[in-house]
Amino acid sequence: MQGILKVLKKYCPRIRKPSKKLLIQIPPHFVKSINQLPTWGQEIETGYVKQDFEDFTRKYLDGHFDGSGPWEFSVGPFTWTYAPTYFLYKFANDWDLEPYESSEGEELGCHLHVRPSNRFNIKWIVYYENLLALILLMPYNFAYFSEYDSNMKKIVRFRFRSTFDYWARINISLNQLDILKYRYENGSLRGYLESYSGREHGCLTLNRNLKRTLTIEARINEAHILKAYLTVNILVALDKASIQFKVKDNEILRDYYYSFGNWKRLDAKIYPYNLISEPKIFPNKELSYIKIAYIIYKYTKKYLTPLARKVFTWLYFYRKPLSTNFEIKKFITTNNVKLG
Repeated sequence: MQGILKVLKKYCPRIRKPSKKLLIQIPPHFVKSINQLPTWGQEIETGYVKQDFEDFTRKYLDGHFDGSGPWEFSVGPFTWTYAPTYFLYKFANDWDLEPYESSEGEELGCHLHVRPSNRFNIKWIVYYENLLALILLMPYNFAYFSEYDSNMKKIVRFRFRSTFDYWARINISLNQLDILKYRYENGSLRGYLESYSGREHGCLTLNRNLKRTLTIEARINEAHILKAYLTVNILVALDKASIQFKVKDNEILRDYYYSFGNWKRLDAKIYPYNLISEPKIFPNKELSYIKIAYIIYKYTKKYLTPLARKVFTWLYFYRKPLSTNFEIKKFITTNNVKLG
């Protein structure tokens, strides 16, 4: 017990003297910031938390009311191999992921943060562009709203929150990507990243806003923690497989992105090379989101963790949703996921 208390104090300064109940509920690695990179974390915005859980997150997970209205707390940072399954299972009945209805619309910005490396080098550009490509090619990974199509019971359809086009703009991210590439070409990338501060309202943005650590923030993300964990695993796997996407910048891509507020089916087809120019891993024709996911899985499977492979299979092979705590708990129980 004392050993756990020391870890909690060391890696989470907000925790001064946790109760015995808290020590039992939170394993030490849940709050431990691990030096193994890449690392990831997530802001969780939701319209539903019980009072005890709200108090708990206020004390230990930076819980507060976001400016747009929902309750927000943070999880991580974690090493890319770790998902907080113990936390998800233990607290499943104390909160849930659901949109907060503001005067502007649905608020659910569960922003994903990734730190590719402690060194400011080209890996930041690779991760930034690959993450942008995944948003375009595998948007279901980032979406909260999902349901079975009423006419096709085995086909899932999905969409994004109604306010995504204000909080997560594609043009800002494309411009920032151009800046990163320009800085790399003229040898000033390191200085640019070291001195960067703030964040933009892009679907992706560099973020050093309220903290000292620079991350790549996916503001488009509104998905639950396990889907975000899968996204990070795919990012790392793409890097290990030496796959680097090259994202186009054209009106077709922009119009496609801003259609994310409409319902889309997983079997809907898109032409990948309207959105990317490289690599040539896809057939030169329209493909469904499911087929695109299968191809990406083919190239990344051996680098994914066993848990990430299970999440991938659940979403794209079994086509089962993972948007609510009930669905998360069902996934954990059905797949005999080890809690940690």
